[in-house]
Amino acid sequence: MDLNLLECIVDKSRSPSSIQYPVLKLITSNFLDELRIGSGGCGEVYKGILQNGLIAVKKLFDSYTIEDKMFHKEVESMMMVTHPNIVRFIGYCSHTQEVHRMLPEDKEKQLEKGPLMAQIRERLLCFEYVNKGGLDNYLTAKLDSMSIDVPLAALLGGEGSAAWPTAMLAVAA
Repeated sequence: MDLNLLECIVDKSRSPSSIQYPVLKLITSNFLDELRIGSGGCGEVYKGILQNGLIAVKKLFDSYTIEDKMFHKEVESMMMVTHPNIVRFIGYCSHTQEVHRMLPEDKEKQLEKGPLMAQIRERLLCFEYVNKGGLDNYLTAKLDSMSIDVPLAALLGGEGSAAWPTAMLAVAA
């Protein structure tokens, strides 16, 4: 996938899809610290800069392991969700690279045996960029200003509100 296709997804003329790792590196300036906009329990979020807008790129931590099958099921679920109060899912990246590694303490022995091969797996999720701040700040502010008698259903959009995935809720503009 090239940059033009990603911009088509942002413009809503294409559906969410797989995004190549080099494209995500490009739009985040190789995951530059100055473009990091947040961090959570399973990854860091970077601002991706496109000609036609911005996206949020969540780079999952290496320690956050999830089987390929489960990762792809989660991605399929996010691709199906559309609602005005939910951040739009743009796409995903599942990138694996094989690299040669040398163990620092056994360099001489390892040179005799040959290099150790290791796989570096990168998993990223891309969402529309929402500049209203995190949902946690919004809900905390709302709860602080409301009395305890406000029913939870009112906070979630009414009595008949459906279940909602917490990772994808956003503050409506």
